[in-house]
Amino acid sequence: RVSVHLALLLPAAAAATLVAAPWIMALFGASYREGATGVLRLLALSSLPNAVTTVLIAVAHVRQRIWLVVVVQVVMAGLTLSLDEVLVRRDGIVGVATGWLIAQSVTAVIAVVLSTFAEARFRRSAHRSAVDCEPSTIA
Repeated sequence: RVSVHLALLLPAAAAATLVAAPWIMALFGASYREGATGVLRLLALSSLPNAVTTVLIAVAHVRQRIWLVVVVQVVMAGLTLSLDEVLVRRDGIVGVATGWLIAQSVTAVIAVVLSTFAEARFRRSAHRSAVDCEPSTIA
């Protein structure tokens, strides 16, 4: 249910932020409008893969797949820190936002792949258990 609401509302909010970014940043002054509009746009875009990762982590917690939570969080932290270290030197704060967007996107893809793998493994295991528990039909 949360996923459906996110899928309906978040893209619209991100699109509105992309369009309104110059005016939003102008509220903080002309220098913010010039220097931070791109940062706000990158962060708005990164909200989309972040939502995917957040939902998958929540589902992993509920299903007690702590290994998946740990892997996704470690990948996210490692990518974010590594990319920001490189990109901040070249592009400043825009580089940090770019690194964040890339890290969010890559982590979302990895989280989807790992979640799909975990679900398939769980379904095979559940099916095997159900087949093993069927009473014998030998008369």
